[in-house]
Amino acid sequence: MKSSEKYFRRNTSRILTKIITKILKRMMIKIMKTVKILVKIMTQILKIMSKIMKIMREILIKIVTKILKKIINKIMKNVKKILIKIITWILKKMMSKIIKTVKKILMKIITEILKKIINKIMKTVREILMKIMTQILKQTVNKIMKTVNDIITKMNKIL
Repeated sequence: MKSSEKYFRRNTSRILTKIITKILKRMMIKIMKTVKILVKIMTQILKIMSKIMKIMREILIKIVTKILKKIINKIMKNVKKILIKIITWILKKMMSKIIKTVKKILMKIITEILKKIINKIMKTVREILMKIMTQILKQTVNKIMKTVNDIITKMNKIL
């Protein structure tokens, strides 16, 4: 019995190893198939993920550009306000200085013009007054001369 038992054990062992190897082969084949399928699924998922990443990148870029535009617009509005204030302040200062110098220049010009006009007026008034005075003097001298002549003629008559 020992030898048959040995044979039986060897046989069962061999049969068991064959069965186990067959089962293992089948399992390995199934595992390999599922791994292949999983790899395909994973590659598909990776492709989809890359597309999603691209889309997310584009969306993020759009969002960031919108936000940046808004921020830049706000900054530009503030900068414009500040620049306008600065420019108006500078212009006010400059205008006040310009107005002061223009006033001075105009005053000088006006005084010169007025001097000339007054001089001309005074000349013409002098001339007119001189004419009037000479006329009045002529008339008075004429009257005096007439009266003197009359007196002399009367005196001559009396004498």
